[in-house]
Amino acid sequence: MTHKSYNFPKEIYHRIHWYAKRNVDPQTIANTLKIPLKAVKTFLEKLSLEEQNFEKKNFQTNIKAQSSFKKDEIKDFLDIFRYEKTRYAVIDIGGMLTEKNIEKLNQELTKLLTTNFKAIALKMSDVMMIDEKGFNAICAFCEAFSKTNRFAAILDPSLEVEKFLEKFGQQSKIYIFGTESAFEQKAFG
Repeated sequence: MTHKSYNFPKEIYHRIHWYAKRNVDPQTIANTLKIPLKAVKTFLEKLSLEEQNFEKKNFQTNIKAQSSFKKDEIKDFLDIFRYEKTRYAVIDIGGMLTEKNIEKLNQELTKLLTTNFKAIALKMSDVMMIDEKGFNAICAFCEAFSKTNRFAAILDPSLEVEKFLEKFGQQSKIYIFGTESAFEQKAFG
């Protein structure tokens, strides 16, 4: 069986791989990236074969290359997608919450203010970088959301987010939870 060749920008393949590592359903990946499901499945099949071959070879040079990885080499991106639960929504934020991406972040957060969700969990386990403007946008959203008698909080912050909060003493500005069950208990308890 031959697969149709898709020519997407490298960034699309990077994001498919990123979602796949987090066990996101292929249909959700296709919908999020607005590409055909068949293209996602084809790439995931090829990725699976490549990973199997890599594990067999296990070159020492690849291990050295990984250890010399620098944050500066990461392409600046911000991914935001929504998982709807029965009583609330989880907004999965990944990438860079920085001034460069503030417009996209604000657009997505503004859309959430018009939803009917009683609570919003801003999952930040995949945030690689955060700055003051990104954090202030999150705080402003949570404050605006609470003014409508609803609840919003950070869920499962990444190490980078935790370091930012500690460094600037921002823990008291917003609710932060490590698990969805703790979030649910506070939001609906």
